[in-house]
Amino acid sequence: MKVPLRSLLLVCIILTSKAYSQSTPQYLVAPGEYQVFFIKTSTNTAYSIGGAVATVGIGSNTGAVGTAIPMAFPAGTQIKQISSSLHNGIAIDMNGNAWFWGVNDSGMRADGTVGGAISYSPVQIMSDSLGNPFTNLNQVSSWWSETGSYGALACKNDGTVWIWGNTLGGMRGNGYYGGRNCYPVQVNIPGNPHIVKVLAGEICMALDNNGNVYTWGGNGRNICLGTNATDYTTPQKVNLPKPAKDIAGAELFEYALATDGTLYGWGMYGAYLGIGTGPYLSSNTYQPLPVDLTSDLALPHPVSQIMCNSVCTHVILTDSTLWGWGDNTQGNIGNGIETNWATYPTPYAWDWGPAEVLQHNPVQIMPLVHNFTNLFAGSACCFYMYAEDATGQLYSWGRNKSAVLGNQVVGATSDLNASYPDGWDQPTITAVNPFAVTAATMYLSTCPYCLLNPTSSPCSEYPLPANVPPVSVPGSNQTITLPTSTTILDGTGSHDPNGTVVYYKWRQVSGPSANTVLDSTYSRTRIAGLVAGTYVYRLTVTDNRWDTNGATMTVVVQNSSGDVPPTVSAGSNQTIQLPASSATLTGTATGNNGATIAGTDWTEVSGPVSATISSSSSLSTGVSGLTTAGTYVFQLKAT
Repeated sequence: MKVPLRSLLLVCIILTSKAYSQSTPQYLVAPGEYQVFFIKTSTNTAYSIGGAVATVGIGSNTGAVGTAIPMAFPAGTQIKQISSSLHNGIAIDMNGNAWFWGVNDSGMRADGTVGGAISYSPVQIMSDSLGNPFTNLNQVSSWWSETGSYGALACKNDGTVWIWGNTLGGMRGNGYYGGRNCYPVQVNIPGNPHIVKVLAGEICMALDNNGNVYTWGGNGRNICLGTNATDYTTPQKVNLPKPAKDIAGAELFEYALATDGTLYGWGMYGAYLGIGTGPYLSSNTYQPLPVDLTSDLALPHPVSQIMCNSVCTHVILTDSTLWGWGDNTQGNIGNGIETNWATYPTPYAWDWGPAEVLQHNPVQIMPLVHNFTNLFAGSACCFYMYAEDATGQLYSWGRNKSAVLGNQVVGATSDLNASYPDGWDQPTITAVNPFAVTAATMYLSTCPYCLLNPTSSPCSEYPLPANVPPVSVPGSNQTITLPTSTTILDGTGSHDPNGTVVYYKWRQVSGPSANTVLDSTYSRTRIAGLVAGTYVYRLTVTDNRWDTNGATMTVVVQNSSGDVPPTVSAGSNQTIQLPASSATLTGTATGNNGATIAGTDWTEVSGPVSATISSSSSLSTGVSGLTTAGTYVFQLKAT
């Protein structure tokens, strides 16, 4: 049987000049800007990673760079929850006590002082502003705001709400602009509702046990409050059409997840909510009141869990898949995309511009994983995320400033970290085990900018060592039989002999149909749309020292009879310059499974004028008459 196959095209250009329950996770993760904290729920012990002095609570002035180190809580203290801000952290223990560590620049130590000695070890917050014991706490949320406010918001088991720190911008919630509160003070919410969750970012949010949501603060940006109230200094009830079961939000965009799964959003950054179309400046619209986001987001299943970091949103759906949208400048979304830092005004140093790489519509993250159960994020200058699946496997992605991703990649010096904080971004979601990272397994890295400028400051602080390139392992060759037209390519065997693989990139080299790679930036990718013929795929991997390597593998797709169409190539694209008006086309055709080539045929698919093919049945032929500038497409078919 003769089997025809059309090859890849040659172009000549002429120039003129399963659902899982949200059960208790194995780990709880609390991201902060310079540091991240972990709680092992089996023992309620706390650990920390970070490179900033005093932010990690391990009892010394040496940061736990790159590896999870037990925190210095008093013996026997079991930790329930941690919230992290810029330069400190707050924890709630299983007995309802609050603990502070880090820098006391806003009075968050809650002992009546501002500044003073750094708390390298956690210290208990003993009393509130009235001198009563400060205990019976259930949950806490630290924040940092562009207005300069900086503190902690907490709720107790009795449903009351408390706040301390720098409460400027109406965050105090008592009808005044606010100031420093060096002891916890109660926030009085109208009607005295029983609050079960609080969340602080650019505004304060609270959720009560009846599904009502309350907001205040924001320094006069009332559009972020979700109410029609003109007073931002006292709590107001959000105008929600349905009762809520959860709240989320960060920098000027907020959410309420209704008990029936409907997701509502409001705020200044409508584009971050997934509303509208197009780039940020043309699509961003203010949303002063909650709007049903169902049609804008068009998610395939209801939302089960939602979390926000400073600039983007992630959700786990009821089918346990993970999706994200919002600002993707630093790889925040996790789908392998971020800005080109090499061409940024100051390379590898973000200027805080909004939505410079906008992921407007939700995109599925790691599509081959369908058992995500929990999300973890922070709103205080946090540009990364953690997720956990049903097996307890942790994943991280985004900005890796101070080695917070737990992926073994560490900026070589503190000055490099400060000068090029985006030199170690991990834009693709990656499985990590921060508890297995040791000093021996951490990989010091330089910023890619320093590879080109090794003698500049501070690049010169880290002499570049010899590097062994990574090894790309795209998996074994495959043969599949129609009607099966999909497969999975597995590059998880790729590795780096003296570091770790940071980036994966799959591309189709050749094949009878195009655009078959669905998940090009993951170690494993789905392949779809296959027809009979031979496909070649290349996996390129990049290590933490920015060296690359690639390898190819082949997928043969045969008919049910076992026939495989010939492998055909039309050759490389060509560019010629007028007045030249001719070119030579050289293709190849090879039979598969012992077949021979019965015939070949060149044709012109498109072009400004009709060209003359001198010998259309030959693999190599001249073409003439290319007298008009433009693009000509020629096709080679083999039988």
